Amino acid sequence: MSASSEPPRAGLHVLKFGGTSLGNSERVREVASIIATQSEKGPTVAVVSALGHVTDELVTASELATAGDERYGAKLRELRELHLKSVEELARPEDQEGVAKSVETLMAGLDELLQGVSLVKECTPRTQDGVLSVGERLSAILVAAALRAHGTEAEACDAKDLIVTDANFGSANVILKTTREQVVPHFEQAAPLQVVTGFIGGTTTGDTTTLGRGGSDYTATLLGAILEAEVVEIWTDVNGVMSADPRIVQEAFSLESLNYDELMELSHWGAKVMHPAAVQPARESGLPILIRNTLNRDFEGTEVQGVAAPGRGPVRGIASINDVSLLRLEGTGLQGAPGTAERLFGALARARISVILITQASSERSICFAVEPHKLDEAVELIHEAFELERAAGLVEDLVVERRCSILAAVGEAMRESPGIAGRIFDVLGHHRVNVRAIAQGSSEINISFVVTQDDEERALRAVHRALFQPEGRSLRLYVTGVGRVGAALLDQIEAQAPILRDSGVEVVLAGLGRSKGVVLDVEGLDLSDWRRVAESEMTDAAEMIQTAVRSDHPRRVFVDATASQEVTENYETLLGAGVAVVSANKLAFSETMERFQTLKRLGAQGMGIFFETTVGAGLPILKTIEDLVATGDTIDRVEGVLSGTVGFISDRLMGGATFSEALKEADDLGFTEPDPREDLGGRDVARKLVILGRMAGFSYELDDVHIEPLLPGEGWTDISVDEFWKRLPEVDDHFTERREKALEAGNVLRYLASVNNEHASVRMTEVGPGHPCASLADSENLVTIISTRYKNTPLVVRGPGAGPDVTAAGVFADILRALAES
Repeated sequence: MSASSEPPRAGLHVLKFGGTSLGNSERVREVASIIATQSEKGPTVAVVSALGHVTDELVTASELATAGDERYGAKLRELRELHLKSVEELARPEDQEGVAKSVETLMAGLDELLQGVSLVKECTPRTQDGVLSVGERLSAILVAAALRAHGTEAEACDAKDLIVTDANFGSANVILKTTREQVVPHFEQAAPLQVVTGFIGGTTTGDTTTLGRGGSDYTATLLGAILEAEVVEIWTDVNGVMSADPRIVQEAFSLESLNYDELMELSHWGAKVMHPAAVQPARESGLPILIRNTLNRDFEGTEVQGVAAPGRGPVRGIASINDVSLLRLEGTGLQGAPGTAERLFGALARARISVILITQASSERSICFAVEPHKLDEAVELIHEAFELERAAGLVEDLVVERRCSILAAVGEAMRESPGIAGRIFDVLGHHRVNVRAIAQGSSEINISFVVTQDDEERALRAVHRALFQPEGRSLRLYVTGVGRVGAALLDQIEAQAPILRDSGVEVVLAGLGRSKGVVLDVEGLDLSDWRRVAESEMTDAAEMIQTAVRSDHPRRVFVDATASQEVTENYETLLGAGVAVVSANKLAFSETMERFQTLKRLGAQGMGIFFETTVGAGLPILKTIEDLVATGDTIDRVEGVLSGTVGFISDRLMGGATFSEALKEADDLGFTEPDPREDLGGRDVARKLVILGRMAGFSYELDDVHIEPLLPGEGWTDISVDEFWKRLPEVDDHFTERREKALEAGNVLRYLASVNNEHASVRMTEVGPGHPCASLADSENLVTIISTRYKNTPLVVRGPGAGPDVTAAGVFADILRALAES
């Protein structure tokens, strides 16, 4: 800045660039262009970190030298070559000799420092600060050279001569009054644009210090506050502060505005934009901060100031710390004992162990806290020593340690005025079966922090982000296995209804489609309008769809089983345990053991639900009716009726004069039968339905408890192929013709009747009189009569089509929408 009668603030912009923005010569040129453009608009100061990865290389060189390992010399040679090559690429030709000489001088001093370290095999904090400061000094020289090559006069400025600190090497504290006395005159007199080294300070005796983590950000905000700048711009390689880590949460978005406290909280809890300490000078002086992206100069940035503009909701963002260790001190000796917290955290503080999170039970019986993993063993030893007497007396237990944990924090100033945020967070975590290990919330209510296992971190982060930031409306991730008659009809119905659902705020996304050959997956959504072609696409292993549904963090996931596969049903528990709703038209799982039936119902009740209405009566509301009766206190005495649309159709055609084989062939042509019709005729399929009915009514039946009279007379029908079965089927026509004639003579009709009560369950072909509810059934109609305490004199009757892909698919579709409504 040139001298002026105006205060230093007058339009001043302080621009800070981190190592990721200075990763190579091309990036340095881009940074120089940004600085030059701003300097044309008004007074500008640039603050720079070391080039990308240089600080890490300096740390490694220091460690090698301390160990007496001569390979530190090779590290120095690599660093020297890197910076001299950058001089050639960045400086104008007439400037290169002078810039290279400056680089050589710094590298010679670094070499001398590390030679001394190697000789004594010790690197003191003072020496370490001297070593690490070289990275910023080299960077400032190169950026200034790049600016001059761009046509902007600039010079490197060593902050050691400006920022005065104490001698707490490694994390020095700024002496503000003395620093102000140095900074203001310097910038009043400095003519060229100043490229200041971040991270560095100096003691009053001339020793180099470093400012600790986030030191370059701190340099920028400190200078901005002292010089009364208009704004400090922190240039990174992402679009400002994001609502969550975009590497984990695809839907993460840039935040337009934050206040200082929100930024400090997000930074503390893992947002890698600014260190919390660096925010403090801006906060105290009311200095605006603008966080921008060197890779996207069109992005206007995230603005940080005292009062932020409203966001999308009360929560601004979600941050996470990936790896912490959780410790719990507990015991009766902690209750009502003054000084317990001081002894615990004092022991850790004296060893300079930072405590990341603290929470205490209201009973005072336990204190839970988190530390960095590399400090865990030391922390355990210190605390055991601090409470040695209490442990010996049995008043305090050994520390409980949980490794590989992560902390997530939802942050937002408006949370304190918005009830229900914690409820939404923990509700969605429960849906996704994420176990919360610890919870902490300050009295300011600006954040809610909670601890989960590392394995759950990404799933929890995505799920909570969706719960807090998803737009109005409800979306559903659908995984359908089985594209036979019912599955095909279901997909056609969903595709036809999708626009209407969308208009009502429901978006159905077909994320997976499975058939016997394999599965097709796309979490963003398969093409419902062309699902038949999609079903023929390149497939992956069937188990992958289950794992995809389980791993998904979407809050509403529904797995649809439109098969008759035993193998598919074996995944139900896994799906339900992961918070995936299960909709099934497959009777097998629900008619297995009573123990498994109860397990599935319990898991469904704990999670997103299990829905199996179409296992009995296709699309008829039979099971839901019985469930509602029982739930409201009615007692079911007996349930009976015709439960097979296929056999009901055959019976109707048989009574109308057709032969049995003709009636079965017609049912098969209409799609009423299973691929192997013997599954319909053996009675076991009806028995499975009856078992499900009985269990829903409150009766405890196993499948083998049901007395089954097969429809086909004689033996050996199951021992032949399907083709042979169709050839031999006319052999039974006479048998059924005789039964029909006999029934007609008595004024009755034949019906395949299923009946269950508390004592008996049976399935058999029988004659019913004209007054029986089933006598008037036609085509594939099912009918169920429910006799209960409330419906004793006049049974409750549910009647309608009980077979056919369209009505069954409609029932499955209804169950899907029920699952959505109950989520």
